[in-house]
Amino acid sequence: MTIQDKVKGLDAKITEIAKKDKRAARLTHVPGIGYLAALIIASEIGDVHRFPSAKHLVAYAGLVPSVHSSGGTTYQGRITKTGSKILRWALVEAARRTVNSSTCSPRLRKWYEEVCKRGGKKKAIVALARKLLTLAYYLWKRKEEYLSNYPKAGKPEVRSGGESPP
Repeated sequence: MTIQDKVKGLDAKITEIAKKDKRAARLTHVPGIGYLAALIIASEIGDVHRFPSAKHLVAYAGLVPSVHSSGGTTYQGRITKTGSKILRWALVEAARRTVNSSTCSPRLRKWYEEVCKRGGKKKAIVALARKLLTLAYYLWKRKEEYLSNYPKAGKPEVRSGGESPP
């Protein structure tokens, strides 16, 4: 048995497990999030209802900027990196995959390019990872599925129930 055969076998197992997990299956509809990333995100977060808002979840993942205040001036620094390293890694990889994907929605790509102009590609990837985690939070909380067309800026159209997007 070659290494490629072992990898194919593991990929098949990961796919099978992810399809059985409702949360992971729902996440795989979001561009950039594959079966492995969906399983990592679902297992690291656990019960999404323990977070009162998406901001709490993003802070738990360590994808928020650190804040320093002195003399009435507030400075925002690098991300805090609190929480699970593997969760942050999975989200950043999903963001990279989203940007490089042909299935990336035009609005997400335009938003990413605007953030790139302001702060550079690395900051834009982290910001997109934060946006993907926020989207995952609302999909889980409302038990809806992601649709790639955005009728309004920042608010994706979602479909209720167990139907898959077209």
